[in-house]
Amino acid sequence: EIDGIEVCKELKKHNETKQIPVIFLSALSDTVDEVKGIELGAVDYISKPIVLEKVIVRIRTHLQLYGLQNELASMNSHLEEKVKERTIKLEEEIENHKQTEYNLRQTLNEKNELLKEVHDRVRNNMQLLLSLLELQVATITDDSFKKLVIDYQSRIRSIALVQKVLHDSDSYTSINMRKYIDLLLPHYTH
Repeated sequence: EIDGIEVCKELKKHNETKQIPVIFLSALSDTVDEVKGIELGAVDYISKPIVLEKVIVRIRTHLQLYGLQNELASMNSHLEEKVKERTIKLEEEIENHKQTEYNLRQTLNEKNELLKEVHDRVRNNMQLLLSLLELQVATITDDSFKKLVIDYQSRIRSIALVQKVLHDSDSYTSINMRKYIDLLLPHYTH
């Protein structure tokens, strides 16, 4: 004992039935009733007198639209799933890149610490050698031997300066000769 309006309201309330296309067939031809039916979710409103061919065409049209809407919804769902999958893959790739970058930074920091340690040890050992040779020079009485030890001191000092210039530069593959010569000259101008 309910009218079409109430039936339409009930159908549109529930997820299982809200997608069903509703067409009102009514003896009322009032625009207010037609608007009310459409606002409730009906896809069409046909007033009497009913022309069977017209009803069949409208039903076919709405069934086609319904089928196309379902197909579009299915395609959208499929696309959404693909986008989710791709997003997950991209997030995994980003996380992998971040981990790789972190590992590279750690490795670089370790390398820099190791280079610093090597530099300090080389510098200290060369300074120790220079100091020992300086003590040796003070005790040598033979002029030719003394000259030989001073020559070794100069060679070690030259090597120590190369190591210093390399350590102070941005590249360990080449040396700034101008800087090296500027550091070396004061040791040989006396």
